[in-house]
Amino acid sequence: MHVTLAFLGGVDAERVAPLGDALRAAVAGVEPFDLRFDRLGGFPNRHRARIAWAGSERSDEVFAHVAHAVREAAREFAAIDEKPPALHVTLARLREPHAIPKVRFSPCTMRVAEIVLFESLPGDATSRYDVVERFPLTVHASSADHVT
Repeated sequence: MHVTLAFLGGVDAERVAPLGDALRAAVAGVEPFDLRFDRLGGFPNRHRARIAWAGSERSDEVFAHVAHAVREAAREFAAIDEKPPALHVTLARLREPHAIPKVRFSPCTMRVAEIVLFESLPGDATSRYDVVERFPLTVHASSADHVT
């Protein structure tokens, strides 16, 4: 599973490699982290949702830091979505708007171990996302997660 941290506008082919370099530098030193999901919602809103998602009641400092770093690194290469990042995982895209029911579920966590740059390609019914480059997050020797 991947976490999308920012939507970028179009990037010219010759600028993709420099964008990759900027993103690699932006996440250098960021260690893998966990995200907690404990609620359901919808975009643009829960009552007439076109997208159903799982998200978090709480903000996450590491997610916010990484989202900001990625956006800043990409700013010179593409148009940036300036809305505050919304910590979520898309569960479904709905053809017609629907209300998202209030459902209780046990909180779950997801480990984020890499940042992925995707290319969005239009398809017949929906877009296809191809991986352009992966940026692994690294565990450092001083980390409590480090195993020797």
